[in-house]
Amino acid sequence: ADARRDYPTVIVADSWRSLPGRSWGVLDGRSQIFVKTTAQKIDVQRRGLGVGYLPLPRIRQSLEDGSLTVLPLET
Repeated sequence: ADARRDYPTVIVADSWRSLPGRSWGVLDGRSQIFVKTTAQKIDVQRRGLGVGYLPLPRIRQSLEDGSLTVLPLET
C-alpha cells in the first residue's frame, strides 16, 4: 500500500462528452494522470510514472519481462 501511495493513479479519460465522467477502482485521495487510450496508460505505468488497473491480456509480456509489476491490494 505504501508503494502505491507514492504514485498518481493513471486513468483513461472517458471521451463521452454529454455525461459526467466516472472512474471505477480509483484509489481515493490521490493525484491522477489522465490519458486518452489504454496503450498510453500502459506506457505511463511502464515508465514508472503512475499506478492503476490494467487488463492482464494486454500486459502479460510486460509482467514476464519485468517492465511492469503487480502490486497486491488489500481490498
